[in-house]
Amino acid sequence: MLVSTEVTKELERFVRAKLWTGPGEANADENNRARLSYGTAALPLLVLLDSDGKELARLPKPGRANFVITEEQLLEELRKIR
Repeated sequence: MLVSTEVTKELERFVRAKLWTGPGEANADENNRARLSYGTAALPLLVLLDSDGKELARLPKPGRANFVITEEQLLEELRKIR
């Protein structure tokens, strides 16, 4: 859960979407295709896209098996995008 006022403020500039990859989802096939298009099965995964769907940032960074995204990491990536 994100509770930091700094993170919340930065996220106001973005449209947020959630992709559920677990069982029992009504859109399981569509969600699975989306998950595969990002090339990962590791969760959590945060992908920041522009309005054309181009990937701008990804946390955790590719090749890193890190299941924690710190506030500092998230703020750094969000602030790079203007």
